[in-house]
Amino acid sequence: MKNWPLSIQISIVFAGLIIFIGVTLVTFIPNTLNSFFTNEIFTTIENSQLQMTNDYTPSENSLEQQQSEQNARSVNHVVLDFKGNIVENAILPKQTLANMYINARRQKEGTARYETLVQGQTIYYTISKIQILRQPRVVEQGFIISFMWDSYRKELVHTLFSRLVQLMLFVLIGGLLLAFLFAKWVSKPIVQMKEHVHHIANRQWDEPMVVERRDEIGVLSQSIEKMRVQLKEQDTAQQTMLQHVSHDLKTPVMVIRSFAQAIRDGIYPNGTIEQTAETIENESKRLETKIKDLLYLTKLNYLAQQQTMDETFNVKEIIEEVYSQFQLQRSDIQFELSLLSITITGDREQWRIAFENIIDNALRYVNNIIKITMNREYGQIIISIWNDGPTIPDDEIEDLFKPYTKGKQGNFGLGLTIVKRIVDIHNAEITVFNRNHGVEFLFRIPLSKNE
Repeated sequence: MKNWPLSIQISIVFAGLIIFIGVTLVTFIPNTLNSFFTNEIFTTIENSQLQMTNDYTPSENSLEQQQSEQNARSVNHVVLDFKGNIVENAILPKQTLANMYINARRQKEGTARYETLVQGQTIYYTISKIQILRQPRVVEQGFIISFMWDSYRKELVHTLFSRLVQLMLFVLIGGLLLAFLFAKWVSKPIVQMKEHVHHIANRQWDEPMVVERRDEIGVLSQSIEKMRVQLKEQDTAQQTMLQHVSHDLKTPVMVIRSFAQAIRDGIYPNGTIEQTAETIENESKRLETKIKDLLYLTKLNYLAQQQTMDETFNVKEIIEEVYSQFQLQRSDIQFELSLLSITITGDREQWRIAFENIIDNALRYVNNIIKITMNREYGQIIISIWNDGPTIPDDEIEDLFKPYTKGKQGNFGLGLTIVKRIVDIHNAEITVFNRNHGVEFLFRIPLSKNE
């Protein structure tokens, strides 16, 4: 059944539940009704009998009155004296009265319930011991037997059972109809989501997923729509990135090929063979750097799905290592450092590359000074890397960490994208501000538990 459509499964479950309830009711209710109405008959008999048990006096009209009133729904009475003589009689066979008299003589209780068959029909009767007042001063013991025919009970049970069967048929048909409508109502958005996911799987994600519901199905549809939007953005970013990568790698390759061909033809575009070879070497290094960054970004995307390396290290030591490296290359730039000795947990090499890329980016635009400060605040390390270079236009700040975003000098690169990926992997944050006539990159890194 699990391979059938959801609407059919729900309909079958509803139908099975209704049929189970119907069979249970049809099985147990007749016995319950029989027991209930039998008890009600005896209660009716006993209540009627109570009206006749206090010093019973025979009535001349009682026989005629009983015969006229006797029917399936009335309580009838037979009065016997202690010897079994009939004081007042209803229309009952003598053998039946004899059996009733035997039960009366054996009876120890004041009142008892019995049932018997009379000409193939069941009657219910009770026997009570009474005092028969023959004359004002003559009182003798006797018995009053009150009875009702079973036909009334059968009629009630049959009527109620017929109504119950009709009701169950109505409930079954109505339940199946409701089950079918409910199944369609539930399965319709699921079918829509299935088709939508199929389109997404085929990279057809232009059509939005709209399901106006607030239940679990609505939440699922919202998740699918969110996935669609993210996949579309990712695909767009991927296509853009591939175009930039192709263009960015093609340029140095063309320079290398053209210069190599020129040297083979005995032509030196830069004047001498040494200068021409140096250009080829520089373009090769540029190409190597771009390929290295691209591969490292791919590696970071893979590592983002894995558990990061947990090692404890001192952030101050890493920044000082990177500072020493760049200070030798750019002795014309003034570095101002204000660092604290604080340890964090994470991948040491990744954080070194992150700080290296930010400082390298600052060196491209700095005029004179780069300031690096570190503070501890609310369970975080706040690291600021500021340079006094030109500010960034507001419309470029939001896209600064996206792959191959074009900078002010017209260069495409992956350096800041790599930094953002490393920060995300470590559950940290990085933001950029135009501040104090310069540009500030601000890191917020969670402290280790033991800090």
